[in-house]
Amino acid sequence: MSSAYRKLRPVLRLFVDGVVAGEKPTHAVRRLRPGLKRPDVIASKWRARSDVQAAIAERQSYATDVEARLVRLEAEVAELRALVGCKAAGAPS
Repeated sequence: MSSAYRKLRPVLRLFVDGVVAGEKPTHAVRRLRPGLKRPDVIASKWRARSDVQAAIAERQSYATDVEARLVRLEAEVAELRALVGCKAAGAPS
C-alpha cells in the first residue's frame, strides 16, 4: 500500500505533521518558511491540495489508532501491576 504521506515532499510532510498536531496551517507555514510575507496564502494553497488532504486524513487516522493502542496498553499494565501486587502481598517476607 502506498502512503499519501510518504509521497509528499519533505516540507509538505512537516506541514501535515504540524496540522495534525493541532498547529494552525498559517503558523506551520510560518515555521517552515519564515521569510514569507503572506504565509496565509501558501497555507491555504497547501491545505487545498488533494494530496495534502489525503495525507492529513491518513495521519489523523494513524494518530487515532495509536491513541487507542496506548489506552489498551495502559489498561494491561494496570492489570499486570494489580496481579503482581496481589502475589507480592501474599508472599512471605
